[in-house]
Amino acid sequence: MKSYKTLILLFLFNPVIVLSQSDPKLSVFTFNPIMYNPAYAGSYDGLTINSIYSTQWVGFDGAPKTLLLSGHSILSNSNTGAGFDIMSDKIGAVSENNINGNFAYHLNLSETIRLSLGLKAGVNLFNIDYNQFVIQNPNENDLADRNVSQSNLMIGSGAYVYNEKWAIGLSIPNMLKTVYINNRNNQIANKNPYYFITGAYKIIVDDEIFLKPNFVTRITDGAPISTLIALNLDWKDKLVTSLNFEMNASIGGFVGFRFFENFLAGYSYDLSVNDFSKYNGGVHTFIVTYRLGDYWSKKKCSCFTF
Repeated sequence: MKSYKTLILLFLFNPVIVLSQSDPKLSVFTFNPIMYNPAYAGSYDGLTINSIYSTQWVGFDGAPKTLLLSGHSILSNSNTGAGFDIMSDKIGAVSENNINGNFAYHLNLSETIRLSLGLKAGVNLFNIDYNQFVIQNPNENDLADRNVSQSNLMIGSGAYVYNEKWAIGLSIPNMLKTVYINNRNNQIANKNPYYFITGAYKIIVDDEIFLKPNFVTRITDGAPISTLIALNLDWKDKLVTSLNFEMNASIGGFVGFRFFENFLAGYSYDLSVNDFSKYNGGVHTFIVTYRLGDYWSKKKCSCFTF
């Protein structure tokens, strides 16, 4: 019970904790890039659908649980890509759901290099159920409201430059600063815009074996800049492995297998490398990806995903 109270207090009174809910998704960002950058939509001539389930801070009562679903495709005979991403995040008595549509237009900068410009728009649904708290005297504070629900508009944009060997992107998934207030018009939390810089390079080891070093950098007001670096190995489109590291934060790995030609299933585990590791059992993430069409051929984009 002590760990549950500590977790909730950190979430409610520290904006950095609110923003840090993206952490479990970052460790497997190579499998869900459209959530961070709408310009990624339609980077391949095919359809892809990704599902991700993650449990973070294992060992805490009420620890975060995140469910992600996304998909995108190039529209037939066009340079326009479209897609969606859905996130459901729950931490103790607090739940948050995002629903977004993504659109991108791809231009040829040269015979080998393409530029994609993307837009994201959707809604954020935020809720705190104070009935899950044990309140000694509800008349003395705003917890007497018992429930806070709020919906907020989300608007984002991104750019993506890529060819067959490298890719780099810049994006803002939500350009709007979000302030959460209760029924008494008191601020209980806020979320600043996040800026993401991503990059990747494909190293050909053999005809069907590739190494892909890649990174994602997060920048926001009120928090230090952080960069996650990953090294991915693709062996004949059948075995996918990855090692990732974030300075003073976490280290992790992923392994996945392709089956039935169009499916990829995998598992990742991330462990804290700071003092917080004493109090949690790491992050467990499960992934299932479905791809159709020319997706596996990788003809149009080196990108940083599989």
